[in-house]
Amino acid sequence: MTSWLVATHVQFATGAHADLVERLKQLHSEVTEQSSAVSALQDLAASAVSHQSQLAARLERLTEIGSNLSERAQLLAGLHWNLPRPPSKEEQQLDKQLEVWEQRLQELKVAWRALRGRLDTYTAAAPQQQQQQSSMPDTAATGRFGHQVIGF
Repeated sequence: MTSWLVATHVQFATGAHADLVERLKQLHSEVTEQSSAVSALQDLAASAVSHQSQLAARLERLTEIGSNLSERAQLLAGLHWNLPRPPSKEEQQLDKQLEVWEQRLQELKVAWRALRGRLDTYTAAAPQQQQQQSSMPDTAATGRFGHQVIGF
């Protein structure tokens, strides 16, 4: 009975052992592949963490630079509007035009004063002329030699 048992079970055990050894080799190669993939993923994760920290440092530096540039821009804008600056071409042209207008205004004031003076002289002399004309004979109707003049 042992021989029958040995013949059937030993053959079965030998076949199972061969299958298990083959499966062990297959699993061992898969474990090696998986462990190399895990190692690659760990390296990639470490690289990503390192890159992330570098990006965070760059972002912080760029934020500081941005705020610095903003402060400088505000300072320059304040200086631009508060410091004296040369006038623009339009402002220079307007200044020249204003000078011309001021000269013309002075000329008109002088002319007005002269006209006003002549008017004052005329209005002051008008009553005297009326008195002289009323006391003089009407020469327009008689002419110089006393003859009557007919006007056309």
